[in-house]
Amino acid sequence: MELTKYQLLYIQTVYDDFRENLQWPTFRQVQRKILPTHRDFRVIEVAKSIEDNQAAHFYHNLDSPTTITLKEIHHLPEAEQDLADLLKVIRYSVEKYITEDKERVRVTSEEVSQKWHFDETVIRKIFQLLGLTTGIIGSSSNSLDNKIWSFEVSDSAIDFQDLKSIDDYFERLDERKKTYQAGRSSQNADSIISQDIDISATIEKIAQADPSDIKAIGVSALELSAGYYNEPLTQS
Repeated sequence: MELTKYQLLYIQTVYDDFRENLQWPTFRQVQRKILPTHRDFRVIEVAKSIEDNQAAHFYHNLDSPTTITLKEIHHLPEAEQDLADLLKVIRYSVEKYITEDKERVRVTSEEVSQKWHFDETVIRKIFQLLGLTTGIIGSSSNSLDNKIWSFEVSDSAIDFQDLKSIDDYFERLDERKKTYQAGRSSQNADSIISQDIDISATIEKIAQADPSDIKAIGVSALELSAGYYNEPLTQS
């Protein structure tokens, strides 16, 4: 993903604020920091322009928390250790899900802290970075300051076994996305074929109907009309 000057400035400012305050800033806070030196900077428009950033898909105002992705954060050298710590927790969660004989597998901040001797700052950052992952966590709970938290490991975590790097995680996500899109395309194609068959059958019924049987012709015409108007709904 190639970034423009303003896109990188947005990501850098958001993450610098996050590392300092251990929470995501609002769009307004980021714009206030950048606007004095870049007067044409429009924070939400910049966020929307970044590939896969959620700002492009949901309504946000300046007082909304900023949107950012792990792929964006990966561009920042100072995020390397944070992402390495996150990867440890992801690997641990996947392994625990596979090996623990429980219907619901949970991971807690306490066990993570004990395992790697993470300090409070790291624990608070990890939980918020986990919130940017896909396919790893299910339901979660946390204290207001994110010092104490726990989450249920998602069933889809098994798709992320044996990760060697954060780049491996991104590659698995891309694979899942392609599989999902291929499945949607196949479903749409099958739906269109089915609709074509139904419409052809209805036309054939009209053609073979007794011209004097107005009721039969009317019912078939209604079926044809319903099929026509339902088609875009099915494909959307």
